[in-house]
Amino acid sequence: MTVPRLPVLLWGSSPEFDFRPSAVNPLSKTSQAEFNQILNSKTDNLQPPLLVFVKDSLCVEDLTQHKEDLRQVTNRSLLAYLPAVENPLSVFEDFPSYNRSYDDNVDSVSDSQLVIKPITTLDAISEIYRSIKDSSPNLIAALTGRSCSYSRSERIRRATVDNNSDTYKSKDFNPNASVMIYSCNISKNSNEFIVRGEKVLLYGSQLPSIKIKDMDFKNLSSITSCKEILDQFNNINLTLTFNGIDNNMEEVVLDFNIKNPSSGYYSMKSVIYKPNNANPEVLTSKLDIVFPFNFSYHCSNEIIFSENTTILKIPNMQIQVDAKRFGDAYDCVNFTTIPIWTGIFVTAMLGSIMIWAITMIMDIRTMDRFDDPKGKTITISALE
Repeated sequence: MTVPRLPVLLWGSSPEFDFRPSAVNPLSKTSQAEFNQILNSKTDNLQPPLLVFVKDSLCVEDLTQHKEDLRQVTNRSLLAYLPAVENPLSVFEDFPSYNRSYDDNVDSVSDSQLVIKPITTLDAISEIYRSIKDSSPNLIAALTGRSCSYSRSERIRRATVDNNSDTYKSKDFNPNASVMIYSCNISKNSNEFIVRGEKVLLYGSQLPSIKIKDMDFKNLSSITSCKEILDQFNNINLTLTFNGIDNNMEEVVLDFNIKNPSSGYYSMKSVIYKPNNANPEVLTSKLDIVFPFNFSYHCSNEIIFSENTTILKIPNMQIQVDAKRFGDAYDCVNFTTIPIWTGIFVTAMLGSIMIWAITMIMDIRTMDRFDDPKGKTITISALE
């Protein structure tokens, strides 16, 4: 009988455990003994109350689909995320020094008590956790399942990239690292294209155009295939295959290298251009294409990637990671553009003229004494 390997999400709000977890290899596996040690390290000495949410079927993909809801529940108190633990429920059931119980209608959890709460949907976690946390501020919660029934045909896992693969790796791509490979969907409307992958959402108002040596700019033909490669460092390689240049049937491949240089930020420094039967070229951009998590990067102008005599243009490009639709955008246009500076300069000039005119008007002095025919003649001295 195959032992199930299931994801485990562990979080809590005790100051004792207030730290940021390290990056996780999405293909790492955790044995029962290792998970027991991790659980002991989180509960050592204090024995805080433990609440374990158990779903009959739980896979990594379920956590991905509900990541926004789960992020609000954990509220920066994530202790550990383990993508593949060997039968984690049995570890909770046999966890020493705790009084264990199953409770469908749990109201509170005391210290040294471990309550296993069955759930049917992940949406129920938020309300239950917050109500119990009010009475147990040191509560530690966990989410796991009994089995995983995920069976999407396009889900492919590989320990290493096949040496015979036609995917070109940049110098930053480690061919010996564990990776995950996904297919992605392509939508095309007129000249616009949208690529929806497991990780990357990419849009362009027109298909990319390319200039090679003395040739004029020519558009790449329709996209025929797309795939994503995610390595253990959360770097993403998005591969788009085009049906040649200007309907020329020679295949052209573009690899978009999206890096995760620091926690919460993504950057795209280069695109690898791979023409059919020719050496690949790494094209770089002078723009600093950097955007934070939950934000997209957008440029209404043409983004240019170039190397020597090869130039690639992508007009009105927008890209985001881990999103089903684009969020707020970091734009390539600087905050103070030439039109803005022109407006500021003209406004300053008009304002200066207006202030000078008002000052002149305020300095006008009118006559305040008049001749009286029955009185003395007005005498005005030189000082007046």
